[in-house]
Amino acid sequence: MLKSLLIIYIFIISTILSNETILNHKFIKDVKIFGNKITKDYIINRELEQKINTAYDSTIAANDRNRIYNLNIFSSVEISMIDSTYSIFVKEAPRIIPVPQGAYDESKGVSIGAGIYNYNLFGRNYKLSLSGIFGLTDSAPNIYLISFYNPWAFGNHISVAGDIFKEIFIDNIQKYEMNISGVELETGFHIGIKNKYK
Repeated sequence: MLKSLLIIYIFIISTILSNETILNHKFIKDVKIFGNKITKDYIINRELEQKINTAYDSTIAANDRNRIYNLNIFSSVEISMIDSTYSIFVKEAPRIIPVPQGAYDESKGVSIGAGIYNYNLFGRNYKLSLSGIFGLTDSAPNIYLISFYNPWAFGNHISVAGDIFKEIFIDNIQKYEMNISGVELETGFHIGIKNKYK
């Protein structure tokens, strides 16, 4: 009888210890981000579905990695479990990029110019672009454009975007000058992960 109780006692203790070891290795106690020199931590954290004090799930980790990478502000993203820490390693992509621009219209001619794009303004995943195109002839258009986009302004992926533009050109056939100015505003939202509306 005593031998049977001893075996049961040993079995219970070993089960408790093995479960405690499993919990320590598989449950997430902390999230740490490495490599983001400019990007704010909350930009990455708000993309995570894996939560603290839950069991590590490699499928959720792969989805988290894809969502962070799809922000288009990192050249690489890796996620791994180190001890009980959900560790996210990112490498930031260049955020300020100059871009040559041009336009051609048979009736108006050729315009050339340049733009500068900031894909991670203030480290908050805001997108800002400034561009100008200048006509090589009188009838070719001059176009000036300022664009701003915040993909997650508030709520659940509620985005805000806007453009301010000006276009000037001369029609030599009809003998008039066209001067167009405008402002465009856009918003959008998500329902679930895959349903996006603008």
